[in-house]
Amino acid sequence: SREVDYDALEASTNIGDITNDTYNQYILRSLRDGDGELSRLLICEGSYEDGEYHPESSEELGWLGHFMKKSTRLERFGICGLLIFDNCSEQSVDRFLDELGKCNHIQQMNFSGFELD
Repeated sequence: SREVDYDALEASTNIGDITNDTYNQYILRSLRDGDGELSRLLICEGSYEDGEYHPESSEELGWLGHFMKKSTRLERFGICGLLIFDNCSEQSVDRFLDELGKCNHIQQMNFSGFELD
């Protein structure tokens, strides 16, 4: 499948079209707008607390990676749980992890709850 050009699509894409989850919308907006409120993000399963995100699709994960890469406020990032990427394709997870590697402003990363093979 073709790479999505998120830079080209960003101006014409509504956050509400990316995800129906209002809390995920808040996180995406905060990352996109660089409003400074969001300095840590945890991708996790289950209930939401401040700074927690659960991607519902490959497309949503792609946008999350795009906005994370552009954010200059995000300093801490974590992934927790075995099932967090169940709704996402392996290709989209690989692309997300590539984008994560471009986030030079992140000072601390934590990974827990799963095996790395």
